Amino acid sequence: MQIFASLRRYFKNTLIQILLPFLKRFAVFSIIIALVIGGIQYLLADKQLLMDKIWLIYFFYSFITLFSFVLASYGLKKGGEFSVLAVLVSVVFKMLLCMSMALVFIYKNMVTDKWAFISNFFLLYLLYTIFEVYNLIYNLRDQKKLENR
Repeated sequence: MQIFASLRRYFKNTLIQILLPFLKRFAVFSIIIALVIGGIQYLLADKQLLMDKIWLIYFFYSFITLFSFVLASYGLKKGGEFSVLAVLVSVVFKMLLCMSMALVFIYKNMVTDKWAFISNFFLLYLLYTIFEVYNLIYNLRDQKKLENR
């Protein structure tokens, strides 16, 4: 019960401070990724560089990245050892969900071209993870500047 009360306070106090700037950067990043995917589908449709279910993976990574960032930023705001644990949990949680999705794709025979699946899946995973880590580091830097004042 105490966790839910602290989560409620967290969202009231820091939603605008932390999540709104992140959501703006995330929207721009996601639009750029979507434009690149759409451009590749349109311009290079005959080369089969993208798998059929690329948009499902794209939206899955978008949702997971948002959730993971909220969890990690909550832990960073709490500070102390909890911050390290929250970041670790969010990264491991994201990785496990992504790997389980890959297993579902492989198990359900949704993969026709193995190389396209591997490259699409892990390239999106890498891009979204780099974006999330960059934003977490950016928030840590801003938080440290506020503490030093």
